[in-house]
Amino acid sequence: MQFRGAMDDLENQIGTADEFHLRKSGVLTGRFIDEEQIAGHRPYFSAFAHIAGGFEHFDILWNLINGDQGITPRAPYSLMRPIFEHGFWAQWILCSEVSQIRRQRGLRSEVLDRKQRKAWLDCYNLSGEQKATAEADHKRVTDIYKAECASLHLAWKTAGDKPNLVVELPKLPGVIAFGNEFGTISVGTWRILSGLTHGGQYALQIMSEASHEQEIERGVRRVIAIDDDAFLNNARISLFMLMEAARLYIRRSTEPVRRCAAT
Repeated sequence: MQFRGAMDDLENQIGTADEFHLRKSGVLTGRFIDEEQIAGHRPYFSAFAHIAGGFEHFDILWNLINGDQGITPRAPYSLMRPIFEHGFWAQWILCSEVSQIRRQRGLRSEVLDRKQRKAWLDCYNLSGEQKATAEADHKRVTDIYKAECASLHLAWKTAGDKPNLVVELPKLPGVIAFGNEFGTISVGTWRILSGLTHGGQYALQIMSEASHEQEIERGVRRVIAIDDDAFLNNARISLFMLMEAARLYIRRSTEPVRRCAAT
């Protein structure tokens, strides 16, 4: 796999892009336009967090591939799926050429995150001061989000809804560039990675090579090993998603845009 150098280069370019943006050189980039308006920092905070998460999982995957343990039939895919999904989220947030949509999506990602945080807290029977503090913090943050939603004409009741990955994935410009077939392949990749992550036996059978078959009562016992071609194909598509996200973040931070695309 010839990805290590490319990933390291993109990580360095992200740092350079951030430095370029912070200098406020006057170049009319998408990020410059966004951050001058309501919720304009949110797309970049959220996208950066997803890209960083994707790089972290890539580092662990790389160490697994090159380590003494060897590649097992399940574990690598539990790292690939976050790489894929982090890449999807960052692209989905930043892909629109319209500033308002980018800002809406950055805000949506934070509202969803807050919604999930509350659902986690609600699992515990908080009482007294702990409960009051949690409720006050939730209200403070959601009041800010509600005000920003109103300014961006984003309905609050749907602001915390997840985007439908099956619908949105084929619409990403990076995916479209490879043709309609790649949109279908990308959705299929996400489904098989999800199946492997959640213990789906069908996914394990599809992505593995079986040997040493032995009949047992009511079934068959097989020894399985990772399928090299399946591993490489899934790795390429997952890393493509993350690399496209990184490139998009860099472009939004450094490349000038036409004013008409900024509204």
